[in-house]
Amino acid sequence: MGARRSKHRFDRFTLFCEDRSRQRYFVPSEEAGAVILPAGFFMAGWHLVLTNEEMATLLAVAEQTQRPRSRKDADEAGVALPQLTRWQWYGLAPEAFSARHELQEFGLIDMFDPMDRAHGKLSENQRQKDLLRAPRIRLRLGEADFARPAMEVVKAKLRRPVAPRWEDRAIALQLIDNNRQWRERTPMGSPHAGEN
Repeated sequence: MGARRSKHRFDRFTLFCEDRSRQRYFVPSEEAGAVILPAGFFMAGWHLVLTNEEMATLLAVAEQTQRPRSRKDADEAGVALPQLTRWQWYGLAPEAFSARHELQEFGLIDMFDPMDRAHGKLSENQRQKDLLRAPRIRLRLGEADFARPAMEVVKAKLRRPVAPRWEDRAIALQLIDNNRQWRERTPMGSPHAGEN
């Protein structure tokens, strides 16, 4: 840096890596393997409303989507993130990876389970099969409507009494009605308790 109050004080300013190595920082390019997110993602404020787990899961899906795939399932839509890959490459524990459900509700990803697991678990019959397959996740950032602020999207989703993946179960337990609204409960001890 130059002398204080000089016109050209920052002409030779150098940005260093954040690891304190004093190595010059370089702006990554697509060739360097950087994860690319659309500008609309940031302008809509998604980086401000997603939790750490949601952001880590989204970045893992984005990075896997950008990798070339030469496996036999390369022609299938989306990417698979089996548990071993999630942990070894991204450090995503199962609790953190469960954030994929919120990402799906927000419209940032789509999920498809070729094994048709019930609440993420395989039945005994499914475990006997020769070919176990991880759920497929498709990034939807290219199709997302970033004109609507992320905070509005999240608030609208949080107004629902139950997450969409649990609605059928909540209806079966009579917690919500068929219109997806909380059932009115009569206070315990009242003459009409237990009639709902």
